[in-house]
Amino acid sequence: MCVQALREQVQEEGKENKGVELQAREEVATAVVELLRAFPHPSTFPWREVFVTGKSETEVMRDMAVLFGDSAIIQALGDPGSVLQCECCQRTAHADEQDEGAVIGSMPDICIAYQLLCEYQVHRISLRDWLYQFDEALRSSGSTKAASKSEALEEPSATVQARFSQAVAELELLGIIVPAARPPDHMERIY
Repeated sequence: MCVQALREQVQEEGKENKGVELQAREEVATAVVELLRAFPHPSTFPWREVFVTGKSETEVMRDMAVLFGDSAIIQALGDPGSVLQCECCQRTAHADEQDEGAVIGSMPDICIAYQLLCEYQVHRISLRDWLYQFDEALRSSGSTKAASKSEALEEPSATVQARFSQAVAELELLGIIVPAARPPDHMERIY
């Protein structure tokens, strides 16, 4: 046989095989559809609430994104005295001198930064404004030296800036804030 005849024979066999493959695919697909139709709908199963919800996929995914542990973290950041079991951070010990939402200087820096973040009504916060509030909270609470009016306008010390940067990095690591795309010196609050 010549090469041309062999090529034609291989092409004809390939066409025949493609027809067989398509037919086999259709048979498998119809068998799967019939098998699935034989089963009852999952909403009729007992204990279906464990497997099937009435929510859309996006609602389920959104609910799954907020994990159970997140509420404990938020609670601990909001009231560290209840978690740390220390008297210096508990709000009840300072209730007479400060209101419920006030920052206590003996709290961990991440808690101070989180509580200042919660005071903002917007989701995007300027790092500069937040830093000045953090410095003011530390100065007014007595955690650092008492400030006069002229010191309030000064740049925060390098130590305060480092403490603030660490607190912001920890909040970002916990997923409470993320850097904003624009402007670059802003953070966006997730919770």
